[in-house]
Amino acid sequence: MDEDVVIVDVNYRVGIYGFLSFEDRDLPGNMGLKDQVMALRWVKQNIASFGGDPNSVTLVGESAGAGSVYHHTISPLSKGLFHRGIAESGSSYGLWCAAPEGFTKKLSIKLLELLNCKYTTTKAAVECIKNMDPNEVVKKLEHFREWQIDPIFNFGPVLEPQGPGAFLTGPVSSWVHNPVPLLMGMTSAEGLLRTLYFPYLNLSYEWYSNNFEKIAPISLLYFASAPNPNEITRKVRNYYFPKGKITEDDWVNITNMYSDSWMTTAILDGANKHTGDVF
Repeated sequence: MDEDVVIVDVNYRVGIYGFLSFEDRDLPGNMGLKDQVMALRWVKQNIASFGGDPNSVTLVGESAGAGSVYHHTISPLSKGLFHRGIAESGSSYGLWCAAPEGFTKKLSIKLLELLNCKYTTTKAAVECIKNMDPNEVVKKLEHFREWQIDPIFNFGPVLEPQGPGAFLTGPVSSWVHNPVPLLMGMTSAEGLLRTLYFPYLNLSYEWYSNNFEKIAPISLLYFASAPNPNEITRKVRNYYFPKGKITEDDWVNITNMYSDSWMTTAILDGANKHTGDVF
């Protein structure tokens, strides 16, 4: 290390166990983000014993981690627990960072049906999943894929009901930012996270081109929130593939399309809306 710093690497629940939600008080969701809050509280209380300064805490995250960093600048639960942030390739304004109302509840109900859970209350549903083999629960994610591995993001952050202990609430327009300094940026060709699967899964580019209008909203993650997905798809295709037909020669443009949809727009939107200094 070039600088005298103490690094704390945090584990937190992800996927079903981190973000299952009925969007009600009994299963509000965002358990993974609340795990992170618990870790931040631990740091504040204990880091001095490891040579750290509890009054100089920097959050650092990349991709989903960047979304987490930015969420903490909004959540009232995180206020006072950190003093600056570094968000690389993500923010709270990404299409995968805050599900539209009802979306995660719909996924959660489908999961319970796949698991043959019988329940009349949210608490009973939670108990059913708790008693399941975790490996069997996670295997059910296969049923949420509509094309190859898409949508690549399913169970993620949600807007919780207002109340004590809520990590993130809506509407998005009501978000109040903790004006801590943020360093924001993006990893080059982040879209490879998706396009590297193309050769692995033997994608036919002719099929991709012919079915772009069907798969783009799902693959680019605006299918659940866009009021006019067909119009968006038309504009996306014209911008990234002006020749019309999509071929293997468009590999870079396809990668850039995913990078922009998933990461670049989130970074730009987040940088513009944050109320503190942004670098």
